[in-house]
Amino acid sequence: MAKIDKPEICQQYVISKLTNIRHQLDECNMELFRQTESTSISILLPSFDILDKCLKDYVSLQQKYLFKRIENQLIGYKDDIHDQKLYHQLFVYNLTTAQQEAIQQLVHLQQVQLEVYEELIMLKERILHQFLPPIFDHLEQYIAQPELYSPSIADQTIVEMKTKHRKKLQQGKRTILNMYMYAYRFKIKDYEQQYQQALNEFELKFTGNAIIINGMTLFQALKTYMNHRTDRIKQEIMNKISHFRQTIARHRQRSSLAKKTVGVSPQITDNVLHHALNTDELAHLSRGKIFTS
Repeated sequence: MAKIDKPEICQQYVISKLTNIRHQLDECNMELFRQTESTSISILLPSFDILDKCLKDYVSLQQKYLFKRIENQLIGYKDDIHDQKLYHQLFVYNLTTAQQEAIQQLVHLQQVQLEVYEELIMLKERILHQFLPPIFDHLEQYIAQPELYSPSIADQTIVEMKTKHRKKLQQGKRTILNMYMYAYRFKIKDYEQQYQQALNEFELKFTGNAIIINGMTLFQALKTYMNHRTDRIKQEIMNKISHFRQTIARHRQRSSLAKKTVGVSPQITDNVLHHALNTDELAHLSRGKIFTS
């Protein structure tokens, strides 16, 4: 149509499109008028008092959320400013190049250790919410349930085979999980040893700096900065974990595959042929004792 140079044809095309749009608009207006006149819809709608109360509750909830978020951000900004202040105070001691490199090495070791610590905390949250990383679920693809015995009528033998298969999968996942936990703890311990060794070397090499500023030597000021930095980053990790916990809880709730996979948490086995409990009932029983006040 864009290549046609005849105005009559273009005019007819535009008129046809406008007519079609006007017809659709009339149909929409008629449908809106019909819904407005319908008495069934008005009966289903809540009263204005209920709507007003729900709206006020929603606004109040959002205000509390925003106040809490702003408060946390303000605390974070104050900690970051104090952290930068402690860091810049180190340069008042007229640091040499070797001292600056040693401080950067300490910061690097501390940062790497805290990153591993964050990964460990996230893995623990995944275990708690029964939403393991994908690598654990891939294990079920390699240890598939054998199809060696498929009777025309289900009997106790097939139930026992399924139970054994589930236990083997759970045992395999727990073995891999223990390897992951050991690796994380080993790395955290290794970085901690490297950090303490570098900190001790810094004290031995540069203990001759007898300059005292604000009642602290260079080594004392360095420890104050590193301790404050550690506390600040750990608090940031806890804030991230709080959001991460809500995220994985939603993902598990929406994921049908996650509910079918075998987890690593203790779970009651329903080893019966008739009147077997479903997945939700088994999960409820596996929660153990629930104490109420």
